[in-house]
Amino acid sequence: ELEELENQTEVSCVLAVSEHIEAVKKLLRAGQKVIFPSDMYLSEGTIRWMLAEADPALAELPLYVSGEYKKSKWTGALYALVKQQEKIEYTEWIHTGDNKYSYVEVPRRLGIKVNPVRSLELCRAGRYVLDEEKKSVYAEFAAGASQYVMAQADRKGAWETGVTTGANILLPYVLWI
Repeated sequence: ELEELENQTEVSCVLAVSEHIEAVKKLLRAGQKVIFPSDMYLSEGTIRWMLAEADPALAELPLYVSGEYKKSKWTGALYALVKQQEKIEYTEWIHTGDNKYSYVEVPRRLGIKVNPVRSLELCRAGRYVLDEEKKSVYAEFAAGASQYVMAQADRKGAWETGVTTGANILLPYVLWI
């Protein structure tokens, strides 16, 4: 029951990044093969469920989950598995990801072209909230949501205060009203 609750919670927290989804669809329209190697402990079924929440077309693509195969990207073993299963030489790949070691350095060493993406940085207020509330699921959610909104708008100043601190202060009051 706990595992199912965790899976449902993970799926309910999916936030689709439209620019990444559009990039995948553009590759597919151009006739490119898109494969998702995933360093994740969740099952393939749960990750497909999460992908379907973001966009149903994503759930149909080949998926290799480290937890299922007991191979990871950081060792390079998951890349080797994908290469063997898909029969694609490393030099034909372009790997996209935000982890500087597992998604950029390791594949580059294997001869894979990499397309690093910027990972979302927490703003000062978000870091403060997480430092102060280390065991709060609400703090995690609030920091993640504000990080997501900040990445979409890429604004600073009053905007940053509003989506990090202001909303958290005003929400209980608005709900009370």
